[in-house]
This record gives sequence, structure tokens and C-alpha cells, in this order.
Amino acid sequence: MADSLPVPPADLLRSILDNYRPKLSIYEDIYRDVHQNPEVSGMESRTTSVICRELEKLGFDVHSDIIHPAPGVAGIFENGPGMTILMRAELFASPILEDTALPYQSTKWIVDKDDNLQGVMHACGHDMNMAALLGASALLKAASEKWQGRLVVFFQSGKKATVGTLPRLDGWYFSKILTKLPKPDMVLGQHVMPSKAGTVAIRSGPVRFAEDTINIRIPGNCHLNSADISNQIIQRIKKEMRKEAELYRDATLDEGSDAGAYFSLDIQTAKTETRERLVSLIMRVVRDECKAAKTLHDPEMKLKVRTPLTENDDTITELVEEVFRGYFPDDVGAMQITRQCDDFSLLDDAPYTYWDFGGCLETGSAAPARETPYFAPAIQPTLRTGVDAMALAVLAYLVPLRSISKIDPDEI
Repeated sequence: MADSLPVPPADLLRSILDNYRPKLSIYEDIYRDVHQNPEVSGMESRTTSVICRELEKLGFDVHSDIIHPAPGVAGIFENGPGMTILMRAELFASPILEDTALPYQSTKWIVDKDDNLQGVMHACGHDMNMAALLGASALLKAASEKWQGRLVVFFQSGKKATVGTLPRLDGWYFSKILTKLPKPDMVLGQHVMPSKAGTVAIRSGPVRFAEDTINIRIPGNCHLNSADISNQIIQRIKKEMRKEAELYRDATLDEGSDAGAYFSLDIQTAKTETRERLVSLIMRVVRDECKAAKTLHDPEMKLKVRTPLTENDDTITELVEEVFRGYFPDDVGAMQITRQCDDFSLLDDAPYTYWDFGGCLETGSAAPARETPYFAPAIQPTLRTGVDAMALAVLAYLVPLRSISKIDPDEI
């Protein structure tokens, strides 16, 4: 249905945003508050309460118990028959001590699962993602006479356990966790990046690396212990990867734990075929090295998918990019695939698109990287760009439905 819909004119979309955009100072204050009070994975109770409060103000049907035991919040707004669009932002902060010198700098500390004292900050920019999604939700609610369909906004808890143990996210959201929510026809997501504030970047195809872990058990023999064999395996895998240009360019390998009888390898890959080749290479090298060492038993290997490749749907991405270029004519770029992984693609099996928006007044080497003590987006024009981009992507699909519903049957 959506593929045959006309693209709304740029002037129409611009008028909707200009006429219904909420007072952004409200969401600037929310951003500062969440930035100053960050919470790590599984402990986002205060952040959850802020999101619930704001969604309830907007009149969304709020579900605050989506994930258990880690918190998550969803809001549903019904606005007539039509498509269901899910929009996502993240709740969680990072275990990093902030050093931005901002007046709203985080001074929070936690004791982690290993009893270490750690600072906490929104080093990844999830606070800006949240504020932008709330602002876009307010805009779309105010403009409800201009579109029809169903909105689902989902504020997702962390995927990594900083304190205690959280369930792994691996299959699943709508089949096991998001069962209270309507199934979406498409999923939209965005992330602030250390690029020029006021810009957006989007592309079809892969945009975030896949991440897997291979857990390996190496038996010893009469002359070599397991640690020696494991070290030989790791060095040979790295050597083999350097021989193949594609693996060297489109994949990374990290030792997840100290080599020994039991060790793990974390792999990140930019293409499905690259992942398959690297997994095959690792398993072959492990078997060959164990055979050469004449180990007492065969090695044990178990592959665990952590986050699959984030690969944007061509059709949705092309339409959203067209709308972006009509609204941000000089500020749309080609999104760069990054080695940072995301479980966005696991939200549902519906088609999706995911883009970046810039958050830094200074770019290049002057821009602090994400997940460092110095990263904090400029509030404006970053927030307005994030609000407008998300609202535009939704309106690109739901405004045509409103227009079609108003056609007089006698005119067809």
C-alpha cells in the first residue's frame, strides 16, 4: 500500500512542521534534565518516569512495563485507519565520568557489577535521541488533522548489563516482549552523531556493523597447554584476515577474554557474506590448529549472535531521503557505515530505515567522539533537526493516507 502512495510536496510538509512544531524549549529542558541525571542499563527508573509523564501529557496510551526486569516505555496514538509506524529511541547512559564542563554536566556515580565506582553520563547521545522523539511525538499529535494511521513510540532500555544481569535481546521484541503493542508496518530510528549540527545523513543498505561472539573451548595435549594453543589460534586468524582485503576492511576481531582453555572472540562485520566467511575461517583455523597440536579432544565452538547487521530497506529509505532533500536541501549527506553496533534491526521483522543527525558545532578533529567523557551535542540546532527529521519521515507515509481518505468517491 505504502509503495504506491505519492510523496507529499515539500511545501506541504514544511507548512505542517512550521505550524505544529511544539515549543522546543520544553524539550530542551527535558534534554538537560535527562543529561544531568543519566541512568545505566537496567536502572532507568527516573528516565522512564520522565518519558511516561511526557507521553501522558500528550494523550498517548502509555505502557511502562514493556521489558522486565529492565524498564522500557511505549506510547500509542491512534489516529484513524492506516499504517502503523514504530519510532525508537534509547533510554540508557554509559558508565563514563563526564568532563564537558557544561552547567548541566552529570555528576552521577554508580557501583558496577564488579563493585567498582564509575561515573555515569550520556556519552552516546541517547538523551538527545529521547528529546527529539518526544518533540516529534508532540508535533505529530498536534498535527493529527493532517494525517491518519497509528503511531507507536518506543523508548528502549539498554542492551548491555552494567549493573547486575539483564536478559539478552535476541529475537524477539514483538514476539516475546512487545506483545502489548500493535505490530508495525515499518520501523524508524535515528541517532545523533558528532557531525555538523543541522545536518542529516541517510543511505540504503548496511549502516551499522553486525556483532557476534564465538565461544571456544580448547583441550590441551601432553606437550602444549590450552593457553598456548589458543594463542596460536588467535595469531593465525589475524594473519589469515590480513591476507584477505575484504576481511581486513569490513571486519574486526577482538579477544573477548584471556586466551586459555575457554576463550571468546568478538567479531564485527559490515556484510552478511563477510560474516559468513569470517566465521568459517575462524572455525577452520580452530580445527586445524587443534588437529596439528594433537589435542586430546575436538574443540568446542558455539556461535552467539549479539546484534545482526543493520541494513536499511531500499524502498523506505529512498522515499525518506527524497523527503529529507526537499526539506533540508543543503544539509543531507550520505550516511557512513560505522563499526558501532545496534540492535535496532531486532525490534521487528518489518522493513525499516535508520539515519543519523549531526550534533556538533565544530566537526572533524575538533568534535568529541561518542562514548568519550567530552561528548555532548549542541542543543540547537540539533534538537530541532532531530524533531523535524523524525516527523518528516512519518508524515511522508501518513499524510498521503489522510489525503486519500478525503477523496470523494464520485470523483474516482
